[in-house]
Amino acid sequence: MTTESPLTSPAATALREAAFRLILTDGAPRLSAVSDGVQALLGYPAADFRSGQRALPSLIHPEDRDVADALFSPASPGNEGECNLRLRPAGGRILCVKGRYRREVTAGGVVLELLLQDAKCLPRTMADAHTSPMFAAMMENTDDYIYFKDRNHVFTGASQTLVALCSPATRWTDLLGQTDYDVFPEEFADLYYRLEKQIFAGLTVAHEEQKTLGKDGKAGWVDNRKYPIRDASGVLIGLYGIARDITERRQAEDNARQSHELLANLTRLVPGVVYQYRLFPDGRSAFPYSSPGMNDIYEVKPEEVREDATPVFGRLHPEDYGRVGDLIQESARTLRTFNCEFRVLLPRQGLRWRWSQAQPERMEDGGTLWHGIISDITERKQAEAVFQQNQASADRMRRALLSTLEDQKRAEAAVREREARYGAMVGSIADAIISADHRGRITGWNPGAEHIFGYPESEILSRFFARLLPPRYHKRQVADLARAVAEGTPRVIGTTMELVGRRKDGREFPLKISLSEWQIDGQKFFTAIVRDITEEKAAATNLAARMEELRRWQGATLGREGRVLELKREINALHVRHGEAPKYSSVLKEGQE
Repeated sequence: MTTESPLTSPAATALREAAFRLILTDGAPRLSAVSDGVQALLGYPAADFRSGQRALPSLIHPEDRDVADALFSPASPGNEGECNLRLRPAGGRILCVKGRYRREVTAGGVVLELLLQDAKCLPRTMADAHTSPMFAAMMENTDDYIYFKDRNHVFTGASQTLVALCSPATRWTDLLGQTDYDVFPEEFADLYYRLEKQIFAGLTVAHEEQKTLGKDGKAGWVDNRKYPIRDASGVLIGLYGIARDITERRQAEDNARQSHELLANLTRLVPGVVYQYRLFPDGRSAFPYSSPGMNDIYEVKPEEVREDATPVFGRLHPEDYGRVGDLIQESARTLRTFNCEFRVLLPRQGLRWRWSQAQPERMEDGGTLWHGIISDITERKQAEAVFQQNQASADRMRRALLSTLEDQKRAEAAVREREARYGAMVGSIADAIISADHRGRITGWNPGAEHIFGYPESEILSRFFARLLPPRYHKRQVADLARAVAEGTPRVIGTTMELVGRRKDGREFPLKISLSEWQIDGQKFFTAIVRDITEEKAAATNLAARMEELRRWQGATLGREGRVLELKREINALHVRHGEAPKYSSVLKEGQE
């Protein structure tokens, strides 16, 4: 720094530069003078600054406010010095400038004389790299983005690969004497300049993964590292940087993260746990991946079993521990699907049932990796136990009914008929089997009931039995049924009645209903077996009409004994087909003879 005033510097005629004199106060600096060179440097006429229409602090890059605050503060230490600033001139493209300043305390306050020079017009603080043949060869052939800059952020060397990101350069030598703001979009130049400020502030290495934008508009990522360059006396004269394209790596990481997020979101919707289970050659095992459902299935967190599966095996029921281990070993040996139902004992939930299915694959180290799911089947197991209890109750009820029948043959026939009907019902799901409690609320509903009445099980359970009858019968028949169930009326319990039913869509139909009574812990329940007899009624009507027609035909053909005999046989056959005794025994006797 010379002792000459920046306003009278002889270099001003050779450089794009502007000199400012400002009076520093606790508020905004007040302009005292400005040189006419400001228009060549910043594109604004000096008159704009003198009139107050334009102010120097407003042109400083926002990220250089730290430099500006120190520069314009009247309390800043030091009478003279240098600084680097970024200004936004009239053209809009950021300009890197070198600032040389001197402070002087006067009677009117602290006076700041500031000379701003275009960094690209200044002599380099380090030699351009193209002067070395070996360096030039390296810049032509390296795959990395390599660059050198002087103390004023001006390129003194760069690799040819960097040109792919710089516009409008075509050769690496085109970058010499330029700044980032001349060859990169401003948002990217801001990123790169920020690291360089750290180096010039004394950092030994500045490192960051940063975005890039190629000439073709394609975005990418680089791992950017910058290092200081000092001369033989240790003075910081510039920096060099090495950046490597990590776009593919970042994309792979993004894809992996997105896949993991997608998997996590999907597995949150899956009941139970989705997992990977690995069995190592030395016998160790772990769950490398498990969804959050692991906390519900085993009451352990996924991270607690990522390296060691022991906490999970500690939850197995002692009676199932050996069987589960044997099935795992068999699946590992044969590479067949692991499929197992087992019990666990959990600190919070107690005894629960689990079902697991997983597909194994052999790993390179000889171990085995399974991909599978584990679900809670406790409710299903409990339902099976209840069903078995109900079956046992039904068996006891059937035996009790058989013991009360007076006629053994009729009882056996009735039992065979019920068993035949029950078998047909179970096989074809034709009849409705409906269970209800003593209040008439439905507790059991089979597929046949859904088929006949049109109500799905989820909609009808806990509803009153009266819903299945026409409203006009509610007061009388429902009261009779309720009384019969409450009192065990023999006239109703164990007999078959014909009633009128009502489907979900409101249509009425004839039905036969048989009621049976049973108890659990002193609580009465009843089961109704309901059959839709619409077709039977229609068949009976058709039979009556046919028989009437046959009688008329018989009368018309009286005297024709052969035809009469044939009619009698046909009538007998119709009676037998509908479960009635033959009407004409004489025909039977002729057949026996």
